[in-house]
Amino acid sequence: MLVILTGVDQVYLDFGKDTQEALPHLTAEQAKGYLEEGEFGKGTMAPKIQAALTYLEAVPEGKVLITSMSLVHDAIRGKGGTVITAE
Repeated sequence: MLVILTGVDQVYLDFGKDTQEALPHLTAEQAKGYLEEGEFGKGTMAPKIQAALTYLEAVPEGKVLITSMSLVHDAIRGKGGTVITAE
């Protein structure tokens, strides 16, 4: 598992907007689609999503967890964060 720490508890669509939606799980295909649509900020979440995709290309049986430092212990146990998998 690759763990990517960030300043938010998980990945969101429409981050910071009234329509903000938490994404607890994404497939690599979904993440790539959102990335290509410009859903993730270029200087914020986009590099983390790209790193996750690069990792999953190299380790397709792996998974990536994106979460904050304050929630990492719970997120590793499946109680928070965003998990990205190859499928």
